[in-house]
Amino acid sequence: MEVNLLDKICVLDAKTVTKKEFEQTLGMSREEYLKEMRRFVEEQQRVKAAAESK
Repeated sequence: MEVNLLDKICVLDAKTVTKKEFEQTLGMSREEYLKEMRRFVEEQQRVKAAAESK
């Protein structure tokens, strides 16, 4: 995930946006965003599990 993507998400969180606004702001569709966030969360869970198993 790019840091600037997180900045853009903060802007989106501040208002309700249309699908078109969402895609223009992030440069990806909601489906792509959700897939990317799911991957990110799964990676965070793996990192946490690895740290706890040590």
